[in-house]
Amino acid sequence: MTAAQARARFVAQAQQYIGIRESSGAHKEIIRIYNSIRPLPRGFPMNTSLPWCAAFVSAVAQQCGMTDIVPPECSCWYMMSGFQRLGEWTERDDYVPSAGDVVFYDWQDSGAGDSLGAPDHVGIVEQCYGSRIVVIEGNYGDSVARRYLTVGARYIRGYGLPNFARWAKEHSGTSKPTGEGDRMTMLSKGSRGYQVKVAQSLLILNGCSCGRYGADGVFGSATLSAVKKYQRAKGLAVDGIVGPNTWNALLGL
Repeated sequence: MTAAQARARFVAQAQQYIGIRESSGAHKEIIRIYNSIRPLPRGFPMNTSLPWCAAFVSAVAQQCGMTDIVPPECSCWYMMSGFQRLGEWTERDDYVPSAGDVVFYDWQDSGAGDSLGAPDHVGIVEQCYGSRIVVIEGNYGDSVARRYLTVGARYIRGYGLPNFARWAKEHSGTSKPTGEGDRMTMLSKGSRGYQVKVAQSLLILNGCSCGRYGADGVFGSATLSAVKKYQRAKGLAVDGIVGPNTWNALLGL
């Protein structure tokens, strides 16, 4: 597994929760996953009355087995402090984030000088193209949803930078057994769902655009073109189908 594939795994897990709303009670699963983390950060369990943006990021990391590079917390302040202790932090205004980076916001940012206040909210960068950033956030309008902003925008407190390269190296050969691609669903134009999102995320990280909506879980014409472009680049049969050989290449097997 490569660092890019580890990033894609983290982002794809976050994408799986898009659309979850408090009103349906579905966010309770995120809180349950957070409370399953051991040791539980500061020994403090979450409940449904608390803001859950940081718990969302932590639950995604827990699901991916990445809590060693994404410090789990239900507090934005303590999560930011965790990234700083790991040396995985930047607050440069000109920083251009990558998919999988963790962005923190300070709603009291005046826009003058460097924001040094406590963070109020957090999310996971889904993608960045040009100066436009797409972020997946828990507890955004009481749901898991996307936010769109620009590089250097007001309210950005800074970024946690998970060390995906280290994680991929340490988990190489153990996180996915050889032949995993044989057990993934064969995807073609018209396919929909979580595995389409995973494939799209990996294609995008390999420089193959899936169109304006990115990893949306819908295998349309843009994704078909991306698959064929990737297959040509890797010397695979150019059939536009994500079968075992294409899966294995995308997953680095």
